[in-house]
Amino acid sequence: MRLKLVFSYDGSKFQGSQTQPHENGVEDALGAALAHVGIFSKIISSSRTDKGVHANNQVACVECGEYFKDFARLKALINRHAHPAVHVKFISRVKDDFHPRYDATARAYRYAINHGEFSPFLSPYETFLPKFDLNLANELLALFVGEHDFSAFMKLGSDVKSPVRRVKKAFCYERGERTIIVFKANGFLRAQVRLMVASVLKALELAKNGKFKEIDAQEFKFERAQTTNLDSRTNLNQSSREKILTTSDESANFTAEYANSIASKFDAKNSNLNKATSIDTEKNRAKIGNKNSSDCRDANFLKAKELLRRAIYEQKPLTRIPAPPNGLYLNRVFYE
Repeated sequence: MRLKLVFSYDGSKFQGSQTQPHENGVEDALGAALAHVGIFSKIISSSRTDKGVHANNQVACVECGEYFKDFARLKALINRHAHPAVHVKFISRVKDDFHPRYDATARAYRYAINHGEFSPFLSPYETFLPKFDLNLANELLALFVGEHDFSAFMKLGSDVKSPVRRVKKAFCYERGERTIIVFKANGFLRAQVRLMVASVLKALELAKNGKFKEIDAQEFKFERAQTTNLDSRTNLNQSSREKILTTSDESANFTAEYANSIASKFDAKNSNLNKATSIDTEKNRAKIGNKNSSDCRDANFLKAKELLRRAIYEQKPLTRIPAPPNGLYLNRVFYE
C-alpha cells in the first residue's frame, strides 16, 4: 500500500531536501527513520528545497506492506528515530497512483524577516533586516500575481520545460517585530521565491536611497534653479536700502543728516519686514525641501517599481542574488 506522510523539518541541519551522496539530506534522515520500522522503499517528495530552507508541511509518499494498520503508533515509532530535525505530523493511506509532486495543485511558501535585535539562536530560522514600508512592499508584491514567464527569477542553469508559473497570492503582513511574506502558486522554479523576495527588497532599497544607474540631470538643474530664486529674494530689502542711501545725494539733493534720517526710518520700518521675510524664506525652503524630498521618494519608488515590472514582463532581472534561505518555509502543499 502507499502511505502519504506530512512532515516538518529544520532545514538548517541538512544540505537540502533531496538525498545527498554524503547522506545529509532530509530524505536521508527520514529514510533512516523509516528503515528502523521496516519501510525501505524510495521516498517521493512533493517539492525540493535548498540547503537551509525549512518546511512546515512537506508531503511525501512511500510504499509499505499491508501489515501497518495503526498509523498513530507507526507515526510515533518513526518520530522516535526522526527527531529532533524531522517530525512526521500525519500519516494516511492514499491511492496507489497518488503522486505528491504531480498531483499537487498549488504550493505556498512563507518568508520570515525579523526587524528586531539580532539573535544567533533565531538566525538559522529568520532573516534579520531593517524595517521597511509594508504598503510599498505589498504594492510591489502585487506585480507577481498572475501567469508570467519567471525566467528572471530562477537560478541560472535550471533545467525546466517551461519557466511559466501562475502566482495566485503574493503579499506580506506584520506580526510583532516580524514581516511575513506569503507566496502561493501552482509551482515554483528553483530559487524563485528567494529571488522574488530579493527583488522586492532591492526595489525598496532603490526607492529609499535613489541610487539608480541613470540620473535625470534636467530635474536636478530645475531644483537648483528654484533654490537660486529663493536666495535672490532674501537680499531684496538690503539692496533697496542701499539704493536709497546711494541715490539720495544725486537725485534729491538731500543733506547727509537728512539722508541718514531717512535711512534710519527705512531701517526701523523694514526691520520687522526683514525678519518676517527671513522667517518666511526658511519656512518656504523647508516646505519646498519636504515637497522635493517627498516627490523624490515617490519618483524613486515609481522607478524601482518599473524596474521590477520589467523583470517580470521583460525578463530583465533586478538582481541575481537570492535572499538568504534561512527565512524561507515550505508552508503547505495543496491537493484536490
